[in-house]
Amino acid sequence: MRSSGVLPLKVKVQCTDWIDIDRVQILVNGRKEPSLNFTRATHPHMFKDGVVKFDQTIPVKLGKDAHLIVVALLENGDLKTGYGTSGQAKLRPMAYHTPFYVDVDGHAFRPMGIIWVMMFRWRR
Repeated sequence: MRSSGVLPLKVKVQCTDWIDIDRVQILVNGRKEPSLNFTRATHPHMFKDGVVKFDQTIPVKLGKDAHLIVVALLENGDLKTGYGTSGQAKLRPMAYHTPFYVDVDGHAFRPMGIIWVMMFRWRR
């Protein structure tokens, strides 16, 4: 994907009606970006009840090529509604997708240099 610095990222999270989410976090190059962290407590207007839990277009500002991962999770809850008293009832659901790569400068995607250096040194 190519972007000129600000990427309008469409994020839509759907779940069965007995599972909820209370956080959506966008990771930039595998790191938490504080401005791209949305919780039901801090951004209640962004979250919904029902099957569609989150449906927003988020502007993501990028100064250089990056890979993005969107994570949706339930931090303050469990799965008791669906799993009753089983061991699985204590789990907190989390979903994420494989990274997608954003080319900001138009010269093809270039991964973060530090990862390449670490991998190069490890292979020696």
